[in-house]
Amino acid sequence: MTSRADPRGAEVGRSGAAPQLGSDAGIGELSLQEVEAMVPILLVLLLVLILFGAGFAVKVLWWIALVVLIIWLLGFLMRGTTGSGARSRWYRW
Repeated sequence: MTSRADPRGAEVGRSGAAPQLGSDAGIGELSLQEVEAMVPILLVLLLVLILFGAGFAVKVLWWIALVVLIIWLLGFLMRGTTGSGARSRWYRW
């Protein structure tokens, strides 16, 4: 047996080669027009993935900034005193 049937009805050779590009594409092969039609769809999907990832990262960064702000405010309100009893400066320079 030199070939087997593809579920779509096309014959697949023993090598099981992947679909090839070209204008004379048959069943199971991608034509150049089909590939050109897929490019914008793939670009939109890539953009959606990038924006979703960036949105998630920005949300996480906002939560981190909120935690750092709370820690800074607690440190500002509970700062120690100097030897004379006065509050220390809240800045370091």
